[in-house]
Amino acid sequence: MAILPKTILCKEQLQTLSSIIQVGEACYRDMIAEHAISGHRYDEYLISRARTLFVQLQCELCSREPTFPFNVVQQSIHSKLKVTEFHTDNLILHFARSSSPNKLPNETKYRKLLSKNNSSLIIQREANYYKSHLESSLPLFGILTFGGKETLFMVILFPYPGYREIAERIEIPIVSFDELSSSGVEFERKKALLKEEFVKRYINQEVI
Repeated sequence: MAILPKTILCKEQLQTLSSIIQVGEACYRDMIAEHAISGHRYDEYLISRARTLFVQLQCELCSREPTFPFNVVQQSIHSKLKVTEFHTDNLILHFARSSSPNKLPNETKYRKLLSKNNSSLIIQREANYYKSHLESSLPLFGILTFGGKETLFMVILFPYPGYREIAERIEIPIVSFDELSSSGVEFERKKALLKEEFVKRYINQEVI
């Protein structure tokens, strides 16, 4: 029987994903509040993309850690576009913004193609458990979707084949950090590194 999404990620992996999004989100909100890029000629363009860029960059920084619990693949879609994927034996994970935790991110040909991996999620609910109708050795395809105006949401959405509907979902827990605790200090350290890298890569460059 296919591995169901509820058991596809361990606690360490869920915590890693939560940290990536929360660090990126915190940097984005700080940037907006502090007007950190005021006066730069790419202001509007950067602001429109910054939320996603912070998360993408944090994925890259975290993946350099020796104990990182995912394999990172830079998938070439065409000559000018690469997609960052987190891989395990049973999962291919993308990252994308969405306007709602109940809405799949915009469809692309590649996402639609990968959604065929989720044929094992054609399921029926019986007596509060899931029963798979199809066997599959392919890794499931999920998208860690994030967004929200006042309150951040983070959820992994698994689309049905054809990328029309959501087959399954895993909510990613939001963690609160005490600034004086060791975890809070580590969170602030990651924010500082991410902001520094963001400035070097995007604000101090002539092109993006």
